[in-house]
Amino acid sequence: MRFKKILVGVDFSQPSREAMRAAAALAKEFGAELTVVHFWQIPLIGAELPVQAAYLDEMRAAAEQELAAWTAEASSLADRKVTSVFEIGVPWNEMVKLLQRDRYDLAVVGTHGRTGLKHVLLGSVAERVVRHAPCAVLVAR
Repeated sequence: MRFKKILVGVDFSQPSREAMRAAAALAKEFGAELTVVHFWQIPLIGAELPVQAAYLDEMRAAAEQELAAWTAEASSLADRKVTSVFEIGVPWNEMVKLLQRDRYDLAVVGTHGRTGLKHVLLGSVAERVVRHAPCAVLVAR
């Protein structure tokens, strides 16, 4: 199997760092395009509390800065130019849409390996991407 376009989703956790490293290695090996993507979901703050726009802007700017740093690291590891995408929305759903729209050959995601009640309550982005992606998916732990 040969990959030409690889998309790696990152949430800035250790499992997503492993996914990014795996994606960069594959991009280097296959000479593939690599895109690092972060999906920012507006945090749920108690409905009774007013949401301060400035606070959300700061959080978003911090996430965009972190994405830029991860993209630079991926570029160094892959030994090629790497692009990044910053999207707002439900991570698994937006990732599947992006995979379909831009016709990626491979999605790479990390997993926290949650089981039991934590898995039920928090869900699994990786699991949902595997179930719905239109392409191959590599899950890194």
